[in-house]
Amino acid sequence: YHRSVFYGTKVYDLQVEKYRPAYICPPAYVIGIMEGHLAHEEWAESCISRYKFTDIDKMIVGPETFSLIFVQLGFFRKEKDECVDVLDQWLYCLQHMYELDDLPESFDGDSGLFNLRDASEIAAFDESKKIDYRR
Repeated sequence: YHRSVFYGTKVYDLQVEKYRPAYICPPAYVIGIMEGHLAHEEWAESCISRYKFTDIDKMIVGPETFSLIFVQLGFFRKEKDECVDVLDQWLYCLQHMYELDDLPESFDGDSGLFNLRDASEIAAFDESKKIDYRR
């Protein structure tokens, strides 16, 4: 959690340099995909947690500046045949990527999961193969 805040604020800070002197920057988002779950959450129905700046006395969400989104795969409990929408399919594939040779046939071909498969194959290239691929 703390490292995500650090990295996200660095991204936002880099934008400030670009948009000076107005200091009105596009929002910055950090999306963390976790194998387990955040230490302060014991169980949650949803495996996605969203954090934003909030006035805690008035419970008013602040301006859209910086958001942390955690995908906590430790809370995702669905089996392959229970994945009924694109989000479920993504979560299942992320959770089981290490053991999948290919995408399950029942999963939606328009979900972008084929891009995830290709990207994960490229990410596994050794350094020289990555250089060749980029050429």
